Amino acid sequence: DAQIVEDIRERFKLLGLDPSQVEEMVKRALKSPLRKQEPTAPFLVQPQREWEEARKRLNEQSKRLATLLLNHVELNVNGTELTYKYRSLKLSGRTNFISALTMVNHEINKRLGKDRGEASIEEFREILDNLDDLLQTLARRVRKAKSDYDKENT
Repeated sequence: DAQIVEDIRERFKLLGLDPSQVEEMVKRALKSPLRKQEPTAPFLVQPQREWEEARKRLNEQSKRLATLLLNHVELNVNGTELTYKYRSLKLSGRTNFISALTMVNHEINKRLGKDRGEASIEEFREILDNLDDLLQTLARRVRKAKSDYDKENT
């Protein structure tokens, strides 16, 4: 999260916007409002809570998938190869992790076909059930960009 905040802060500076509240904005976006209940209250499955939990789980899994992607293609989390060497991927980000996370989120949004705020619980579950396919697709894409780069520079 710190890397993402730093990247957004830098982008705000480049756009001439005030970067002082970027960290607060990111925290608000990731945090759902807290609601206190009695400890003895029975567990009720509320659709809104279930939707929030599914969205939160998808966000957590996207970060996990970004790390797995980098491991599959043998790139360092703090490196910059995805952004600067493999230009065919058209990614921007300070580090490989941010670029990989951008790739993962873009692919998830493409498979959802709409904004995450409008997606249903079933659509979130469908994405969560097919994470292996998503990872393989992205790994193939990065390996292709890697091989193209190697062909150009040999």
